[in-house]
Amino acid sequence: FYSDFSVSSTDVIPAIESSINSAQIRGVSSDDKAVCLIEDFSDGVVVYALRYWSIDPSAPGASDSGVRQHIHAVFQRKGWHMAAPRRAVSLVSRKSYREQLKKAHEHEFPRVVTALQQIDLLAPLNEEEINYLASVLKTLPFVSGSTIATQGEVGESLFIIVSGTVAIWVDADGFRHKVAEVGPGEIIGEMSLLTGQKRRATITAITDLVCYELKKSDFESILDKRPELADSFASLLAQRKLELLEKQSQTTETNQQTEKAAILRRIKRWFA
Repeated sequence: FYSDFSVSSTDVIPAIESSINSAQIRGVSSDDKAVCLIEDFSDGVVVYALRYWSIDPSAPGASDSGVRQHIHAVFQRKGWHMAAPRRAVSLVSRKSYREQLKKAHEHEFPRVVTALQQIDLLAPLNEEEINYLASVLKTLPFVSGSTIATQGEVGESLFIIVSGTVAIWVDADGFRHKVAEVGPGEIIGEMSLLTGQKRRATITAITDLVCYELKKSDFESILDKRPELADSFASLLAQRKLELLEKQSQTTETNQQTEKAAILRRIKRWFA
């Protein structure tokens, strides 16, 4: 596969290897790691090769297709240009390209605003703040089998599921347990986003998936202007955590006010 020289190979190689090696792809070994490398510089592009171990020689086309889907999705999520060897010159003005992107975003904007308004966690935000978040979030595609978040990693974003289904896995005592499946309208990763805590679960795509991503940096400007929102977010997170424990039939002596105070301290440290 190919990219142009504006994308650094030090970004491409680890991103591709991480995506393929953390995914479940038909006919591709998960025990023997895939390797991405630069094969050549030619025809105005960087030529990459991805080498993986096939465990189903009877259907090499399906394996290749799955791997290529994941590579393409990584480029889409990162906003990188997937190039092709240059045989002809096609000129598109930067202004025209930006106008196309702007029109596409404007078309999507009302749906994004509606999705954000339906999230309980964002209820303390006013209309202006919701519109701001809708303007800065990213739309991320994932292919079935992709890993969206990994337990133990520090996360600085939450994901809103637009379409598709994800599985939530918890690693404990040397085993991986699936604790839930969630779909459109659900959010994942809110505790990591607002407190900087490590991810408490691994999230994988059961189907092809489209998510909205909100980053810590998207919230910083809002909290700078209205720091009192930290208190509201802490209340909502504490309530969600205790409701989850109750659903899981886990007993706890922690009441909501105590939990809220602990979460509020983490939010204040995380956002300085």
